[in-house]
Amino acid sequence: MKINNLIRFAFAKHARYLVVGGGTGGLSISSHLLRSGVSKSEITIIDPSPNHYYQPGWTMVGAGQWLIHDTAKKMEDTIPEGVSLAKEKVKIVKPEDNKLIC
Repeated sequence: MKINNLIRFAFAKHARYLVVGGGTGGLSISSHLLRSGVSKSEITIIDPSPNHYYQPGWTMVGAGQWLIHDTAKKMEDTIPEGVSLAKEKVKIVKPEDNKLIC
């Protein structure tokens, strides 16, 4: 495989299930996979953000029912136990090669 000098792999790791994004959707699909019997060691969530923001709660902030800091948690605290977290930013998705470039 020829690698362009401008593109570097940030890490080389295999994951049977790689979830791009640790937002509500990414956490939901990860939890669904676990409930479906997928081993937690087979799941990796990739997200560079240090925090997870519960965006649906922002409507409650606008209504004066919650404070904005109540919608934020450390990303590590939201990831299902035993699921790996890769703090990388995805730059290119190469589905034809079954790879991501970070």
